[in-house]
Amino acid sequence: GPYTNRNTAERALQGIKECCGILCAGGSRKASYCLNYSLGLCIGMCTGSIPTEQYSSIINQIIELLRGTDKTILNMMQSAMNSAAEKLDFENAAKFRDYISAVSSLIGKAKVVEYTRENKNIVVLERLDDSSLKFFLIKGNKVLYSEKHAAGDYDIEKVKQILKSNILTCFSGGNAAASIEVGSEDIDESQIIYSYLNSKSSSCRHVIIPGRWLDASCGYKLDNAINRLFLTESI
Repeated sequence: GPYTNRNTAERALQGIKECCGILCAGGSRKASYCLNYSLGLCIGMCTGSIPTEQYSSIINQIIELLRGTDKTILNMMQSAMNSAAEKLDFENAAKFRDYISAVSSLIGKAKVVEYTRENKNIVVLERLDDSSLKFFLIKGNKVLYSEKHAAGDYDIEKVKQILKSNILTCFSGGNAAASIEVGSEDIDESQIIYSYLNSKSSSCRHVIIPGRWLDASCGYKLDNAINRLFLTESI
């Protein structure tokens, strides 16, 4: 998968399995309960007696966790950590702390991967200082175009037309809407772009340009999107 730190991914998986009771230590022979069942880490998958619905529910909960839409498992880890700390069982408390950190990192990476996989057309305007702006055109995790404009170089309407022309040139194409696969070699670039776009301290704003807006019949929607970038900007 597109995860650059194997140890973090393995620790997160260990924590998820343990909290969900699916850390089964049984082999392929399903005759008796495994050791982890007696430790409360396995719900009995080793015997094959667990209802499909129960197992499917657990898997769906894990999927929703990685999508960032269900934090039940993270809350379970937090409760386990707090309980261990209250009992002065600092070894277990540290273990669950590390699980929480690893799972949180995995969720963050999953969001980045999903965002990048959608291969969106992104237009970014960043104010560099009081007298200059810079534009970026990003597709997926690739910067296709960037250009700086200093105060007095152009009037605002001309800058908008230049930007629109570059949007149409860079984002038009037969595979404009195609999704992309994100590998481990892509995740660092994707993380930088995702963090940049979602940073509250960043001096940039961005808009997403759907592929259909590149058609002449939807030109007004593209114009409106560009205008939104300039609502409080002046050059």
